[in-house]
Amino acid sequence: MCMFSGLASPSDITLNPNTGTVYVTDRGDTQRVAQIDPITRAIGTAAGGNGAGNAANQLSTPNGIFFDSTTNSLVIANTAAHNIVRWVIGATTGTVLAGTTGVSGNAATQLHNPTGVTFDSTGNMYVADRDNNRIQFFTPGQTVGTTIAGTGIAGISASAFNASSVVRLDNQGNLQHTELCNECDTNATWYCVQDDANFCDQHNTFAHSLKSQKSHKIVPIDEKFIIINNETTKPQNCKAHHMPLCLYCLFCKDVCCVACLSVDIHKQHSDEVKSVVDVANGEKNLVNEYLEKIRKLKTTFTNEFNQLQQALKNIDISELKSNQEIDKEFNRIAECVEARRKILKTQLQQKSQTSRDHIYSKQEDLSNINSSLNKCLEEGRHILTLNDFAALSQSKAIIDQMKKLEIESVEYHHQAHLTDSIPFHISIQILLEMIKTSGIIGEIPAPLFVQQKCKVGGTNLEVEWELIDYESSITAYILELKQDNNNFNEVYRGLETKYHLQDLKPSTSYVLRLSTCYDREIGNTTLLSLRTLDVDLNNWKLSMSPSYTLVNAENTRESLLDGQFTTGAATALMRRGEWIKATFPYPVPVTSVTIAPLHKNPTKWNPANGNGGTLQYSHDDTNWITAGTIAYVEMQQQKIEVGSVTAQYWRLFLDSYLGTSSFLFK
Repeated sequence: MCMFSGLASPSDITLNPNTGTVYVTDRGDTQRVAQIDPITRAIGTAAGGNGAGNAANQLSTPNGIFFDSTTNSLVIANTAAHNIVRWVIGATTGTVLAGTTGVSGNAATQLHNPTGVTFDSTGNMYVADRDNNRIQFFTPGQTVGTTIAGTGIAGISASAFNASSVVRLDNQGNLQHTELCNECDTNATWYCVQDDANFCDQHNTFAHSLKSQKSHKIVPIDEKFIIINNETTKPQNCKAHHMPLCLYCLFCKDVCCVACLSVDIHKQHSDEVKSVVDVANGEKNLVNEYLEKIRKLKTTFTNEFNQLQQALKNIDISELKSNQEIDKEFNRIAECVEARRKILKTQLQQKSQTSRDHIYSKQEDLSNINSSLNKCLEEGRHILTLNDFAALSQSKAIIDQMKKLEIESVEYHHQAHLTDSIPFHISIQILLEMIKTSGIIGEIPAPLFVQQKCKVGGTNLEVEWELIDYESSITAYILELKQDNNNFNEVYRGLETKYHLQDLKPSTSYVLRLSTCYDREIGNTTLLSLRTLDVDLNNWKLSMSPSYTLVNAENTRESLLDGQFTTGAATALMRRGEWIKATFPYPVPVTSVTIAPLHKNPTKWNPANGNGGTLQYSHDDTNWITAGTIAYVEMQQQKIEVGSVTAQYWRLFLDSYLGTSSFLFK
């Protein structure tokens, strides 16, 4: 292990109770877990220390740490590598317990900047998946996690997390998590009601130093959700007249008080103003109607699910019987070649698997619909228990959701049929006809696409197929693409079993045909239909290095699309390269990027900072390529032509304060 003289940026700490050795995650230049001798206080390296990276002997921004005495190892939240690693004491490399190294995501097998990890007494692992705003649960030896807390979306409700960083278990085995300061990576101790933000002690003092901000309501972080729940559930008073909001205007779709009826805003349509109680009762009645419809749909889908289960049993019985008949016939017809026997069994297996896959797909659809139905039932029951004001504020969204779910469920019920899945039988007469004694080995098998490995993008498709094991020599696989004239054009010929198609149209269906060439003979073909994704150049997620709070920038994607020079995003100077990043859900083609300066609070913000630096793009969010240099232009947008670049990540980069009011892609 490498040795360093001290700690650069310690993050978390744990103790080996057997030896008294202290272990500290050090996120600075060392990128390691430091170990401190309990007697000499000497500092050494227990894990990492070989620079930031994704190799087995490296760590990348280690944060949370847990000492596992049962395996004498350290379990580390390897944040920037998006994984959890186990490092046995004395080892030079670690092994991955969860997450995909170097790849962020929100799937059950993925993590996005995990920052905390702990274990319970039975070996179950809990991970604070910070940028997915959730807590993941892993049973021993499993890499597929289950979300046990958080919704996956940042929020302030009692069921949501906002970048939860630390996860611990108390003495009773209850899961605890810690809120982070909105300005740094330390634990938050205060919550500001007006700013709707978390602060540590230092940033709380800094953020509320101005006279106008000293009147803000500041409460301990433990009381945050109590304040939020009280504010959202109790009836409110009219801000203009300080009277109870007891009326609801159907025309304006807003609550009001009795005094509001005497002003211009409501008196022109006073006949549209009703009692909050009456409107809420009407909404509750409508919720009840949809709940009853959903209950009936659940019964229908439960019955169909049971039929699918029986269909699976029928397939197994039929497959077993057919296998027995095949064996009997092959034993009786001794002159039939062994190759024909293998081909028939393969055909049987393929047909059985196709039927199973069909049933599994329907089972998954029904499970997803049942999950949605259960969620709507819970939300509907919750609304029925609320007071009128709270029910009125929440019922609109749940009713719209119920309408959509009812339509989708009914459509599925009408479209999904079992007639092509339940019957399954292989006639012995067909087998006898296929078994010939003329010495013919059989049909050339068709190659099969591996659909779970085929990927779609906005302008590209990646397909993969199975390797064929056949007696004759395979000279090439042939992949063809269907054209507008219904003819197929060859796009690939070779022995590789995958191919990447590029420069396709977005939101378009494509049909691929695959076959195998044996010498001069072409075998049977397999068809596959795939559809490219929609390319919406406004569909991206905004992120940035620590934001500049003094300028009060909106720091939202919408503020960068509205064409206003006084709204946008801004970062503070943290003695490193500052960046404002747009992340698309998949690689998109871009020909130009438009930037504009930010003129937000010019007394505290130099407009020249709004458009300096460079425009960069990346394919992996790690290695960046400069596409253009940004020059400041007063109150004017500038377009940077990038030619034709397809990438998933774009950012503005500057070694100083950074801001922009536009981030437009074409």
